[in-house]
Amino acid sequence: MAASWLTQSHAAAALGISVRTLQRRIKRHIYDTRPSDVGQEVLVDVPELPDRHVADKNEITLAAASMGMARHQVDQAHVELTRARRIGIAGWTLVFVLLAGGIGATWKGARTISTAEAKAQNAAQRAETLQADLSIARTEKDAVRVSLATITDALQEQTAATREKSAEVLTLRAELAQARTTAGRATWFRQVLGAFYQAGQVTTRPSQ
Repeated sequence: MAASWLTQSHAAAALGISVRTLQRRIKRHIYDTRPSDVGQEVLVDVPELPDRHVADKNEITLAAASMGMARHQVDQAHVELTRARRIGIAGWTLVFVLLAGGIGATWKGARTISTAEAKAQNAAQRAETLQADLSIARTEKDAVRVSLATITDALQEQTAATREKSAEVLTLRAELAQARTTAGRATWFRQVLGAFYQAGQVTTRPSQ
């Protein structure tokens, strides 16, 4: 193994990890770094190649870097796919919730309308019943008025008859009083006549 300074992408490819994982390890000071013209370089252990492959070292490193970048892109694609799946699940969940809410609202609205229609029908029936009761009450009121008028007429007639009877009674009382007065006078006159008659009888009786 030989330590070499490589760019982050080449170092990640050589280690078989993603660039993000390498950056986390750098933050934990697992690998040493240094600035360079091509960016920050990382000191990593790279397997030594045989002498006959020294000429291909750069190509292998580039291939490994390309593989690492491809792996990184695959990881990124996997992350994006997972995110897209989550978004899709969230979207379908939202659609389901909205659909369920719409169905629930529709059912509730239909139930409310049905209840309102039932209440309106009951109110209409009650109104009809009250109208019929009102008509009956008006008929009874008219009948009571007619009966009251009849009774009033009868009372007036009875009152008039009573007044007439009272007048007749007063007249009879006056006539009776007058008759009593006349009878008293007749009795007094009779008594007077009787007294004169007796006196005449005494005067005309013969002496013995």
